[in-house]
Amino acid sequence: MAQPNVSLTPFSGLEKENWSEFESLLRSIIAVTNVAAAQQCNFLKLHLKDGALKFFLSLPEAVRTTFNDALEALRTHYSGPNIVEIHVLKLENFRIVPGKSTPEDFLVQIQSSASQAYPDPELPHVAAAADGTAAEAARVAREEATNDERLQSARNAREFQVKRCFLRAMPNWLRLKLYELPDNATAREFCNAARRHLVLKDLCPTDEWTPGAVNEIAPSVSDNLVNALVKINETQEKMDTRIKELSQKVDSQQQQN
Repeated sequence: MAQPNVSLTPFSGLEKENWSEFESLLRSIIAVTNVAAAQQCNFLKLHLKDGALKFFLSLPEAVRTTFNDALEALRTHYSGPNIVEIHVLKLENFRIVPGKSTPEDFLVQIQSSASQAYPDPELPHVAAAADGTAAEAARVAREEATNDERLQSARNAREFQVKRCFLRAMPNWLRLKLYELPDNATAREFCNAARRHLVLKDLCPTDEWTPGAVNEIAPSVSDNLVNALVKINETQEKMDTRIKELSQKVDSQQQQN
């Protein structure tokens, strides 16, 4: 039988590859293109290469010729507990390199690693009986809802890990800024906020809002931003003057007493 014309990058088993994503895409293509059950093992074999193909060929014939068994063997080999633990350790040690990695690129790296460290759960297949009764339809709906709930819960937990690792990898000054966001902020919102703060720091590299800081702003900054910074500086100068006057007054009173 001719194989369907699909686009799926073969899985070779390299560390940078994600077995869970590959398996999910493989199953989706098989379902969409209606690959016959008798051809599914061949279809899987055609989309393996290098180390993954060698591992597949080393499996017992009974496993190689049973689609679900072959997938389980590959899954255990390429995303088993030991492999997952390695990805968790790598995720925990991610650090952003200032000047060489943007928040957007760094977030993509973390998300990719997190999908391997905290993969989607294996959900039981929900098959409907042929009778088509209302009770059977209700059962199928309940089981599908349970699967959806488990999947969403796992993805929410992964999103939490992504946010935690993203925050921990930021410089201290930037992490403090990001902690001001609400608890329900998404990883993408943390990333966008990090980008804004980094841009502002590049435009005004000093830590204090001083005339020197205003002068260091790039010419492309809008007049509104420059004016706002000048006003902040003027306000600060007035406050400093007022504090000095009050301090002198207190010193004078203490001397009189």
